[in-house]
Amino acid sequence: MRNETEQGIRADQPELEAYVAGVADRIEWPEIVSLDDGKLPEFPVDLLPEWLREAAEGISKETETPRDLAAFMVLGAVSISSMGSFIVQVKPGYREELVLWLIAAALTGMRKTAVYRSSFHPIFEWEKKKATEMAADIESKTSRRQAEEAIVEGMRKRLARAKEERREQQIKEIVEFQSKMTVIPTPPRRLIEDATPESLGRVMIQNGGKIGVASDEGGFLSNIAGRYSNGRVNADLPLKGYAGSPVKIDRASRDPIRIDNPRLAIVLSPQPHIVSEAISNQAFRDLGFVGRFLYIWPESNLGHRTGATRAMPPGVMATYRAKMEQILEYAPEDDEEPATIIFSSAAAEAWTKFWMEVELEMRENGRLRGILDWAAKLPGNIARLAALLHVALDPASRPHERELTAGTMEDAAQIGRVLIEHSLAVFSAAGADSRIEGAKHVLNWIRRSPSRAYFTVRDLHHDLKSRFKHVKELREPLSVLVERHYLRQVAPPRRPGRPSELFLVNPQIWDQLVQV
Repeated sequence: MRNETEQGIRADQPELEAYVAGVADRIEWPEIVSLDDGKLPEFPVDLLPEWLREAAEGISKETETPRDLAAFMVLGAVSISSMGSFIVQVKPGYREELVLWLIAAALTGMRKTAVYRSSFHPIFEWEKKKATEMAADIESKTSRRQAEEAIVEGMRKRLARAKEERREQQIKEIVEFQSKMTVIPTPPRRLIEDATPESLGRVMIQNGGKIGVASDEGGFLSNIAGRYSNGRVNADLPLKGYAGSPVKIDRASRDPIRIDNPRLAIVLSPQPHIVSEAISNQAFRDLGFVGRFLYIWPESNLGHRTGATRAMPPGVMATYRAKMEQILEYAPEDDEEPATIIFSSAAAEAWTKFWMEVELEMRENGRLRGILDWAAKLPGNIARLAALLHVALDPASRPHERELTAGTMEDAAQIGRVLIEHSLAVFSAAGADSRIEGAKHVLNWIRRSPSRAYFTVRDLHHDLKSRFKHVKELREPLSVLVERHYLRQVAPPRRPGRPSELFLVNPQIWDQLVQV
């Protein structure tokens, strides 16, 4: 069958080549949009509120690290400080938590630890301050509790010696006494560096159902992936903490977990290969776990550093600490609902416009088609980000008493557009975007014949059957190559029989394309 096809092609070759040459002469090729990631746009630090921008820039200069990394870390600190205090209403019936999951993929040696410490220092200091303020009260109540426990122990001993007709009454007295025993307060915590799924639940219960996980490494991802549970992914609690959905977990060997309003923010800066491993974890993809993160991939400056660091101005760090403390102190009582930040009508329109941009890119030929799990969560994440920017604009005020403006939402949308570029690169590096990976496979096939100016889908499929079992599997990779101007589909010449789809190859690929 192949021989017959080859004979037909050879017989028609001069005619087809003349046809292709005639069509190609009328085509003006746009510049190729590379499949390779290339230089990614820098995070737009200038869109952050002034004190937050100055802190990110100060940390970056002090550590000689990319501004992207510091910007993501300080945003994560705002999220951890705000969660549980506010929620945001984009429009009636649609609300989001102020919880972000952030990953900055950064190489070892890029001084991630120094950036992490400076970014979260205000939260560490606030926790220490609260522990100091509560120390005397905790000591007093601990002593009182110990005395009450001794009383209960005495009541139990008397119960053991009591006559039968008195036992029920004494049991009631013990139960009533225990219900009024002193509760020992726990200093508030907002931040932990690592946790197993089991210990995470205990920490959240101790802290009113909310906690932030922040680390300059990716150990938390490995824990959720099952490092301590024989590879069994356990992401239920984190997923509930992202959404603020009630948690009810019953386990045979441990105490049950009950949290009415869980909130879990996550801020990590693992190495890129750790991020790729997480994204390649099929269970993580199926659960939507990795799709809930916002990703940044800072450009490495290793090998280009000068050592000319600049200490952060004392006033900048002092302002950063003060503003963060204002956010941390704005916490409702345990029985109070979070305050609601309302989008203005213009801000809601701006969000809807961004949502539609993303929605269109999720269609069959859209750029986000290969990462639908991430793209579907992006508009909600950007609404959360807009609310955090709103809180940070004036933390000393009552953010819920002023509407979120269209300008703030548009700043968040612009950040979202940059994060799209970074996330596409991160998912592509993990081999998680099948459209891009398929397109690269087709490009390699094209490059194996440097004189190739055109091809038919029939020929392409014949040579790549081991990768693409059916012709229809080639549609999305070819669409990507057409979108990025590597190829142009043209009508085939009229011939007897069913013609195969015909594609012309952009001559620029021989100059610009690096084999992948």
